[in-house]
Amino acid sequence: MLRAPAVANVSAEAPKVESLYSLMFRLGSTLDLKYELNIIVDELVRAVKPFALAVFLYDERKETLVLEAHVGLPISYELELPAGKDPVDWMHRKLVGFPCYGLPIVAEGQLLGAVVLALTVSEPQLNALLWTAHIMINYAAPILLNLRRYQELQRLVEERTEELRRQNELLRTLNAISSTLSALMEESELVERLGREISRLLDPPNLSISLYRPETEQVEVVFYLDEGIRRPGFKFSLGEGLTSHIIRTKKPILTRDYLQECRRLGVKPVGVAARAWLGVPIIAKENVLGCIVVWNYTDPDAFSEWDLDILQSLAHQTAIALENARLYEEARRQAMEFSMIHEISLVASSAKDPEAIIAILPEHIPRVFNVTTYYLGLLDDTGSAIEIPLAVDRGKSITSLRMPLEKAGLGGWI
Repeated sequence: MLRAPAVANVSAEAPKVESLYSLMFRLGSTLDLKYELNIIVDELVRAVKPFALAVFLYDERKETLVLEAHVGLPISYELELPAGKDPVDWMHRKLVGFPCYGLPIVAEGQLLGAVVLALTVSEPQLNALLWTAHIMINYAAPILLNLRRYQELQRLVEERTEELRRQNELLRTLNAISSTLSALMEESELVERLGREISRLLDPPNLSISLYRPETEQVEVVFYLDEGIRRPGFKFSLGEGLTSHIIRTKKPILTRDYLQECRRLGVKPVGVAARAWLGVPIIAKENVLGCIVVWNYTDPDAFSEWDLDILQSLAHQTAIALENARLYEEARRQAMEFSMIHEISLVASSAKDPEAIIAILPEHIPRVFNVTTYYLGLLDDTGSAIEIPLAVDRGKSITSLRMPLEKAGLGGWI
């Protein structure tokens, strides 16, 4: 236990003024906590001549007592005691029953730690020595408090500096990713590259990148990572689960508990329930193109607002790249169609009869329309039947046929 020194029995032995003066002269000349603690220990040893001495400081973040300096203790390693453990009792045991006394280090009402002394002197002399140590510690306490504040400020500055460095590095990385994605014109290649970049930036154990097909209301999972293992993609209908909810609402979700979030939003959960879950929509011109999702089955604190910002930035860049890729593909397809139609027109114009025109169509139709099944229907002279001189089913030609108009299905209706 920490002991407050008695005052009544100290008249015979006043504090050693020279030790206090020396402490006052030496202490506070640097911002080095270790150096200043060594001065305190040195002056306490000179003043009270303990068999052993230990200085513990309280670490608020870890809630431990850290042995910062000591003399006469048979240890050569770093030591931290839980906040509830008595440092006097620990030192008493360490010195095999040697009498030990603790003095608190207090400044501005804050308990900073304790000084533990091992002393073998008579009671009157003991009280005088403890009182001397008490005065010296009281003088040193405000200086230690200021040094601790300086250390905390330094730590915050270092953390902020590191955070800014990481942000700058992230911005450079995101810019590089944006340039890479914008240069890709194949949808599958684009999503594959995005998945690799997210894995590199966030290192999530689970990741899915989905593309939404509004014409069929299908969600296609193109990139899927399950517990670090790449799995085949799959499709599902827009409906249940948080991914479908994001696609409908166009809003991101960050939660520490997947099931609880589903209950809060009134969404039926799907699949194995995760703890941490983060998803963002991929939106271009107010249209949802897909969704990026990362999740963790065990750690509720796996993702933060910082991760959300990263994914949203990547989703925005992906939306632009996907839109460009789709526009490029549409323009390429139209250019190819116009080119081939023009080619067919040139060939057809040089043909001498309808049979010659029909003969060249199988060479060009599959390339123009990217199909393997098609037919050419010609209305006969009576207007009541359709003649089919050209028919191909999955790449194989079918014998010519004739059928009544009413039995020709959509072709007859057209």
